[in-house]
Amino acid sequence: MYIIAVDIGGTNLRVALVDTSGKIIERWETPTRVSEGEKIVIRQMIEIIRDMLEKGKVDVGQIMGIGIGCPGPLDTKTGVIIDTPNLGWKNVALKDTIEQEFHLPVCVDNDGNLAALGESWLGAGREVNHLVCLTLGTGIGGGIIINGEILHGANDAAGELGHIIVEPNGLRCGCGNYGCMEAYASGPGITKRTIFSIKEGITTIITELVQNQLEKITPLVVYQAAIKGDELANDILKETGRYLGIGIVSLVNVLNPQLVIIGGRIAQMGEILLNHIKDEVTKRTHLEPCRRITIVPSQLSDDAGIIGAAKMIQNLIYHRGTET
Repeated sequence: MYIIAVDIGGTNLRVALVDTSGKIIERWETPTRVSEGEKIVIRQMIEIIRDMLEKGKVDVGQIMGIGIGCPGPLDTKTGVIIDTPNLGWKNVALKDTIEQEFHLPVCVDNDGNLAALGESWLGAGREVNHLVCLTLGTGIGGGIIINGEILHGANDAAGELGHIIVEPNGLRCGCGNYGCMEAYASGPGITKRTIFSIKEGITTIITELVQNQLEKITPLVVYQAAIKGDELANDILKETGRYLGIGIVSLVNVLNPQLVIIGGRIAQMGEILLNHIKDEVTKRTHLEPCRRITIVPSQLSDDAGIIGAAKMIQNLIYHRGTET
């Protein structure tokens, strides 16, 4: 049996065919056409799934269901995307739309939750029962696993880790609030802070790397400059690690997890960013039980959400079986 797993990101749309062991059999990835609205993005997803079923060697009867990860807030019971700033979707009935197209069981959950579930099942968190996973990309997502289960909260809003306040009078976030961790440490946050510093007159090789076209600055460019020893780039990454560390300390003090996993494309900067995060957490963590926290990179990288979406469908089928 197989599962179709989908990860709708603000930058990329990923679809995969996954078997029950979590092995990815086939995968597709394409830029998410966010600016064209939810109908186009959903049509993208439907066409990829149809293409997969038509060209693949798997019969529809072998598909257990379709698991979808999407930025929140959303309602996991109805599968309605309530209001997601990074996609601009409001009250989108995603679950019903996909079920009507394919007549298969469909589950929808926050993409950060599913990344955490994927890491808990087959990734960096498979040895522990309590973990927090941050996914750093176009936004900052996250998921919390307590006793091996996703913590959803009263209204499915638990795990919005990117909206922890790290600067009370800080930059405005896409959610409308000010000073969110996402406003500083997401991909766009890193880029905006870098451009601001350059416009303030700070000398950096970043301008050479983008041939003075500031609109071409990305977190990858900042990282490339940092490993070349650029002072501004290293300062930006240190500051990014500081903001992430401040947010993580709050999570550690409240939740007391065994493990914090750092994933997403921004996390691919590796030790240069991870060490700044660890330094800040060490400096700010004073409660003895919380000082035992371990911070590690994701093992599943971009596949964490896909693997988690597959596990979500397996859990659904299992629970249905135990209820009958």
